[in-house]
Amino acid sequence: MQWLELTYPDVFMMTYAVPNGAHLARGFLSFRRLQKEGFKKGVPDICIAYPVGEWHGAYIEMKKRNGKGPNPEQARWLRNLSMKGFNVGVCFCADDAIGFTECYLSWKKGSKIKPLKK
Repeated sequence: MQWLELTYPDVFMMTYAVPNGAHLARGFLSFRRLQKEGFKKGVPDICIAYPVGEWHGAYIEMKKRNGKGPNPEQARWLRNLSMKGFNVGVCFCADDAIGFTECYLSWKKGSKIKPLKK
C-alpha cells in the first residue's frame, strides 16, 4: 500500500483493505460480532474503489506465495464481481499486486471487458 500511496495518491485515497480472515483468529464471539456488522466470507482482501475505463473498480485477493488459489467462497465473490463490471485479480506477493494495479490503472476506455465465466 505504501507504493500506491507514493505513486498514485488519488487512487490510494480510494483503496482499502477488507478486514476478514485475520480477525477470525480472535475467537467465536469476535466472529459473531463481525457477522452482525456485515462480515461476509470470501470478500476479496483489497478494494480499489476507483473507476478506470469501463471498470467500476478493482478487487484483489491476496494469497500466500506458495499457497493455494482462492477457496470456493472467494472464487464465487471474484466471479460475481467480475460479472458486475469490476476488475478482479489473485496475487501471490506485493509485486503481483503492484503489477495488477499498474495494468488496471492503464486500462483504456472502450477496451472490451471479458468477465470471468460462471
